Amino acid sequence: MKKIFLSALLSLIFLTSVNVTEAATLYLLPEYKNIDIGQEFYIDVKVNSQDEFINAVQSTISFPSNMIEIIGTDKQNSIFNFWINEPDASADKSEITFIGGSAKGISGDSLQILRIKCKSVGTGIAEINISESVVTANDGKGTNILSTIEKIKINVGTETITSEISVKVSPEEVVVVEAPKQVIREAVIAKDAPKEPKVTVPLYPDQRVWYNHQGEVIVLWEVPNDITKVAVEVNSNPNSEPVKAEDSLFTGKNIGILDEGIHYVHVQFKNNKGWGETAHYKISLDISSPLPFETNISSFASDNPIPEINYSGQDNLSGYSHTLIFIDGEKILETQEVSLELPPQKPGSHLLVVRVFDKAGNSIEDDLNFEIIPLKIPRTEFITDKISQGENIFVSGTSIPNTLVDIKILKGEKIEFSGVANVDTVGKWEIIIDKLLAKDYYLLTVSARNEKGAISPNSEPKNIRITAPAILSIGLIDLGWFDIFILIILIIVIGGGGGFWYYLSQKELQEAYKIIANRDVKKMSKLLSEDMIKIENEIKENKGVTPTSKTTLKNYISKIKSNISKMDKYLGVTISKSK
Repeated sequence: MKKIFLSALLSLIFLTSVNVTEAATLYLLPEYKNIDIGQEFYIDVKVNSQDEFINAVQSTISFPSNMIEIIGTDKQNSIFNFWINEPDASADKSEITFIGGSAKGISGDSLQILRIKCKSVGTGIAEINISESVVTANDGKGTNILSTIEKIKINVGTETITSEISVKVSPEEVVVVEAPKQVIREAVIAKDAPKEPKVTVPLYPDQRVWYNHQGEVIVLWEVPNDITKVAVEVNSNPNSEPVKAEDSLFTGKNIGILDEGIHYVHVQFKNNKGWGETAHYKISLDISSPLPFETNISSFASDNPIPEINYSGQDNLSGYSHTLIFIDGEKILETQEVSLELPPQKPGSHLLVVRVFDKAGNSIEDDLNFEIIPLKIPRTEFITDKISQGENIFVSGTSIPNTLVDIKILKGEKIEFSGVANVDTVGKWEIIIDKLLAKDYYLLTVSARNEKGAISPNSEPKNIRITAPAILSIGLIDLGWFDIFILIILIIVIGGGGGFWYYLSQKELQEAYKIIANRDVKKMSKLLSEDMIKIENEIKENKGVTPTSKTTLKNYISKIKSNISKMDKYLGVTISKSK
C-alpha cells in the first residue's frame, strides 16, 4: 500500500507525456569488494534508466547491522534536486529509506542517486539489499518502470578469489574476463629495456569515447617473459610516470570505481635493463546529465505555425552533443542548434518536449504546451454548381487579404482537382476551373493559407453536378447526346408498343363488329320474313284486295322498306369498321 501511495503521489508532481515500458535498473556500487574490519568505505545507489526518462525514485537499502554500520549519506552529486523523504538512517542504522525527485525528466546509464558512507564492524559476507522500490517515468502517470534490482555482497575480513569477473560494458552486454593473476617464474635475460605495455580495460574499451556507466575497473596487460616488475598509477595527468612498483607481478589490477572525469591509467614494466616506456590509457567518464534548462517559445498561442524556440545546451564534462525535438510524442527533429524554428504545425494544442544530450549519452528534458490558432475559413459567395462537361467551373469568395485559398474538388475521398487562388488586398478571390471532369456529383471545399504556412479548417462542402454536354435545350431542360439517344429509344419503344397495342385492339374490334353484324343481319332477316308472312296471310284471308287491306299492305310494305334502308346503312357502316 505504501508503494502504491508513493507512486501515485509522485505522479501528481511531474507532468509530461512520453510512452514508456518497464526498463529501469536500480543497483549498487561497488559490485563486489573485500574490506578489513574497521575500514570505512562508500556504497553508491545508482539507476540505469535505459533511455527512458525518469523523475523520481523511492527505495529502501538494508544492511546487516552486525557487519556494516551506516555513518552518513551524501546527496551532493545526486540527480535529484528535492527529497520527499530525506535519506536518513534508521534508529538501529540497518536501513536507509528515501524518496527523491526532479522537476525535469532525466535519462542515463549510471545516474547517481545517493552515496552512503559505511564502516565494517564484523566479519563475514555482508549482503546489501534493495526493497520497496519504485522508479517513476516522466509520463504524468507515475508509471513504475523498474524492471531489475541488483544487490551486492561485501566481504568483511575475508577475501574471495575468483578466476573470472563479469564486466557490464553496456546495459545489453556483459563480458566475462579473466581476473588478474599473479606471475611467479624466473624472468629471462633481456637485451633491451621493456617496450610499452599493451593495456586493455574491458569496461571502457575505447579511449576516444565518453562513457556514462560506472563499475569495477579491471585493467589488464600482457606480461612478457623478461618482465620482473610492474608499476601502475591512475591520475588526471596524461603524461604522468608511475613512481612506485607493485608489491607483486600481476597480469592486471582492479583499480576500483572511478569518479566522473578524465582519468589516465599509467602502466610501466621493468626488466634486467631497467624501466621501459610507459603506456597511458585514457578513460573518460560523465555520469551526470546536462545542466537543467528552460525552453522559450516565441508565442504560446499564435496563428504562426512555425514558432521559434530557444534553450541552453550545456554540459560541464563531456560537452553538449545534440538535441531531440518531440511534438505530441513524435520525434520531429534532431539538431545541434539551440535556437530554431519548428516545422509547420497544424492548428490546435501541442506538447513540445526538448531533450538535450551530452557526448556520454546522458540527457535531460524540458517541456511546454503551445497552441496554433487556425486562420478564418474562407467564404464561398458564388459557385457554378451545375455545368455540362467541358464547361468551366467558376468559384469566388472572400478571405483574409493577401493570403491564399486552396480549392479542392472531391469525389468521395479522392481529390479530383486541387488549385490555389490568390486573395487580393481587399479580401476578394476567384478561380476558374477548366479541368474536364466525368459526369457525376462532386464536393468542393476551400481553406485559407498564408505565407508562413498557417492554415484554416476546411469549409463546409458545396455540391457540384457535372452533366453530359447539352445538344438540345427545351426551356430549362438541357439534353445531351446521351439524353437524346435515350429519349429516341423511349419513343421507339413506346410508339412500337402503342402501335402493336392499337393493332391488337383494332383486330379485336373488327372481330366484334363481325359478330354484331352477323347477329343484326339475322335479326333483320327475321323481321323481313315476319312482315312478308303477314302480307301473304292478309292476302289469303281477304281473298282479294279491299280498301282496308290496301291500307294494311301499304303499312307492311312501308315498314319493310324502312327496315331495308336501315339494314343497308347499318351494313355499310359495320363493313367499313371491320376493314
